[in-house]
Amino acid sequence: MKRCLGCMETYSDELNICPHCGYVENSMPEEAIHMIPGTILHGQYIVGKVVGYGGFGVTYIAWDSVLEKRVAIKEYLPSEFSTRMPGKPQLTVFNGDKAQQFNDGLKKFLDEARRLAKFQDEQGIVKIYDCFEENGTAYIIMEYLEGVTLGEFLKENGTLPEKVAIQMMMPIMKSLKTVHQAGIIHRDIAPDNIMISTDSQIKLIDFGAARYATTSHSRSLTVIIKPGYSPEEQYRSRGDQGPHTDVYAVGAVLYKMITGKTPPDAMERRAYFENGKKDMLEPPSKYCKTISKNVENAILNAMNVRIEDRTPDMPTLIEELTTEEEVVRRNGKIKKIDILKWPLGVKIAVPTALVSIITLIVLFLTGVIGFKKHTPRDIYIPDGMTRVPRIVSMLEDEAQATLVEKNLNLVVSGKQYDSQIAEDCILMQELTVGSVVPINYNLGVVISAGERSVSMPFVVGFDKDTAIKNLEDMELSYEIIEDYDSVFPEGYICAQSIAGGTETSIGTVVTLTVSLGRDPDVDYSFEEDVMPDIVGIPLDEAKKLCEKQGIILIVSEYQYNADYDAMYVLAQGVKEGEAIQKDATVEIVLSKGKQSYIVPDVVYFEEEEAINIIKERGLDCDITYKEDENVAEGCVVSQSVVAGTQAKAGDVISLVVSSGPPKFDMIDVVGEQHKDAEEKLHELGLVVTVDYVYDENYELGTVIKQSEEKGAKVYKGYEITITVVSDEALIKVPDVVGKDFDEATEMITSANLKVEKNEIYDNNVAAGLVISQTPQAGSSQKGGTKILLTVSLGKQPVTVKFNSLGGNCPESERTVYYTETYGELPVPTMQYHKFLGWYTAEKSGSKVEADTKVNNVNSQTLYARWERIYVRVAFDANGGNVGTSSTNIAMGEKYSLPTPERKYYSFDGWYTDKNGGTKVTSSDVMSTGERHTLYAHWTVKSVTVTYDAGSGNVTGDTNVKYNLGTEYGKKLATRTGYTFMGWYTKANGSGTKVLETDIVTDEKEHTLYAYWSNKAITITLDPRSGTLSERSIKAEYDKEYGTLPTPERKG
Repeated sequence: MKRCLGCMETYSDELNICPHCGYVENSMPEEAIHMIPGTILHGQYIVGKVVGYGGFGVTYIAWDSVLEKRVAIKEYLPSEFSTRMPGKPQLTVFNGDKAQQFNDGLKKFLDEARRLAKFQDEQGIVKIYDCFEENGTAYIIMEYLEGVTLGEFLKENGTLPEKVAIQMMMPIMKSLKTVHQAGIIHRDIAPDNIMISTDSQIKLIDFGAARYATTSHSRSLTVIIKPGYSPEEQYRSRGDQGPHTDVYAVGAVLYKMITGKTPPDAMERRAYFENGKKDMLEPPSKYCKTISKNVENAILNAMNVRIEDRTPDMPTLIEELTTEEEVVRRNGKIKKIDILKWPLGVKIAVPTALVSIITLIVLFLTGVIGFKKHTPRDIYIPDGMTRVPRIVSMLEDEAQATLVEKNLNLVVSGKQYDSQIAEDCILMQELTVGSVVPINYNLGVVISAGERSVSMPFVVGFDKDTAIKNLEDMELSYEIIEDYDSVFPEGYICAQSIAGGTETSIGTVVTLTVSLGRDPDVDYSFEEDVMPDIVGIPLDEAKKLCEKQGIILIVSEYQYNADYDAMYVLAQGVKEGEAIQKDATVEIVLSKGKQSYIVPDVVYFEEEEAINIIKERGLDCDITYKEDENVAEGCVVSQSVVAGTQAKAGDVISLVVSSGPPKFDMIDVVGEQHKDAEEKLHELGLVVTVDYVYDENYELGTVIKQSEEKGAKVYKGYEITITVVSDEALIKVPDVVGKDFDEATEMITSANLKVEKNEIYDNNVAAGLVISQTPQAGSSQKGGTKILLTVSLGKQPVTVKFNSLGGNCPESERTVYYTETYGELPVPTMQYHKFLGWYTAEKSGSKVEADTKVNNVNSQTLYARWERIYVRVAFDANGGNVGTSSTNIAMGEKYSLPTPERKYYSFDGWYTDKNGGTKVTSSDVMSTGERHTLYAHWTVKSVTVTYDAGSGNVTGDTNVKYNLGTEYGKKLATRTGYTFMGWYTKANGSGTKVLETDIVTDEKEHTLYAYWSNKAITITLDPRSGTLSERSIKAEYDKEYGTLPTPERKG
């Protein structure tokens, strides 16, 4: 036998056309982007043909191979943002903004599915069983409804009487009332989204679907508009939508059901209304003369264009549709419709022509007639046993309700942080899906605590290595960018993209900006040479003050401080007013702000771990113990202070820890009939196993023994074995656990027993071997009893895809196994990048390593995390000065080279060796991964100085070449009758005198001029027997004698 992928019935292997529905085997989907029938999802669901699709998704009929029943699968497939290669299950998401919109819609798709899964008891909406991500998109597993849409029904049968219409819509209205209270609205209610099933159910489908793929920038907004059924606020991207939105649509559906007319478009109605014309919506009584005034008014009130005039919510609509009191028409500013008062309690006559339709609906609703039903075969489950459902990813309440339906108990045995399963959802379940266990079995689960959050470290002002270590210690990722900073030195963090102290998920990527030092293109003017007072002001202000003095800051530490907000300066290493030179480095201490003592959530954590978590937050705790049937022994049941509450240092949080399930006294069922005894034990929550014995001394079916005596302490989920008298010789069930299935089958059938097979994944038992048997080995059973053998399918495979995010990975995907480790993971490569590891999310998530255990059965994608490789380059000015002593240069990028300075020298460039080596320019690309130093090469500047001795003579060359920075040295000149007084920058001794020890600093060629002084001569005057007033005079060389004295002589 094979299963039809069109209706999921089975039929003969010899046929290729299903006799039940006419589906042709191996048919391909009409649309190439739809999945091929036969595709398997989640290792459990066999995808069938498409049963509906639109602009945001597609719905398939499918078969749940674990629970052996038909389901419907809705695939998130917004055609505006994604596509699929024909025949391939993997979805391709378009780039750019569309990728973001796709991801936003996918999150909404899954979030709303999880929220709606809570409403399993609502008759008017389709049930949701599961949701998960796979193939690059997401899927919702929900109940399969076979039948026709309300739209199809009305097209075939015409209008309906008001009472029948209201009766049909009542389950939907009541369910909407419930979901509206949870903050969920449908926004896509129309006859085509209401199913009338073959088992007499009327349900609203596609709940919330029209919102999954829409944003304010998306053309897919049109899919949430159903002309005639959508109110005017839905046409606006920021329209005020709420329960009143669904009220309008329900009123419009009732209008259609009763009148047969689709209401006019709401926007057209508003346009007519605003232009002073009458409302385009005709009263239902125009088309249905028998409609009561109350129902007409209720429908018209629900369909008022203006929200303020409209029926506000579903309870009010239900009341107006069913009340015997007069319903007043709320007209607002729309032209009033005459209100005719009808006698209360009047019975509306039904025309003969409608009798047949009413009869059809009544028979249909009561199940007397219906469509052809499909009844899938359930696998055999022995009495007193049940099958474990999948509850992973469900919220705790949903999981609890699901287990209750299966007569199982949920027991929380722990809580773990996880980035893939949402907070408060089931992370792991003790037994594999499909396992057969006794009724009242206590199924252990671990609850997800969601992504673990940490406090973002403060790293501004730290050197790069210290900052990175602080981030890695907190399991955070980083990326590095570089920028100039006027105060923080190169290699130090001058900014972080997420502020210190912010609560953030582990794995989050924070961008660190590493300082390159001062910008060489900026002309900094340094005003003062004393240390300013920067204590008590924000870091940004402190940097401005320090920039004026050319001060370099580094942060030595951060401290909590109740008086100053975060990033205020608490201390400075140089006192205010002290002399300080440009480029001096000053250490400062910054504030982390007031220390926050936030109470953590430790409910369901094991006692020791909970205590550690609380004490890590600077708080204390005390412990009391209490019995709890739903929380495993040693786990926290409750805490006295709500998580997230602001506390004070040392505050005590009282924890209640489970001491195990409540105990009660075992009852006595010996002497009672089997079924009565079993029922009593089940009502107490006990697990019951039955052993049989053939004994002619007791009445058939009598319990003659129980494994625990009366008064023994037992608890819910405790296993009790009762021994029951059989009416025939019994067969001892052989032990086949661990045997090959074929061998086990032979052993059991040889013992005159029958075999039923149940297959589940089991990581500890090889494929094909028997994991367990029910009834158990050694028990006594009647001939022909079915023995259910649970057989291993082997390890549960999980597909892991590797997204290297632009790199090259040797593997695109691999199969790992649930609860086992990932094993050695592939190492991708990307030029000029360093591989940091695999993470569960692109920008955050947990790091996955070889020894990480696979804790999720869903297919998953791991994302490569990269760090751009930067090379530290030091700059040796080789006798000069350079503003940036070192910098980080990214591999593959051009060198960013500083320009050094050296007095009296010309810079020749940067070289790989101090003397010689290869020249490196700003057009060269960083290609070596090793740290290295570049050396400045210099050529000393020279200048020619001309010596001008005037009328004298220069000793040696008159043109002398000097290296800048050297002394002029001794240079002589001679002139007869003159004394050489030195060299001057200008002639005749003007200008500046240049000494031989002066340094040549002027790069321009220049002339030095000799300065001369005439020699003074003493001339002796001899009067020769005469007399003179002065016997000698002074005269200068090459100058006139001047007036000479006149001698005298007597006689």
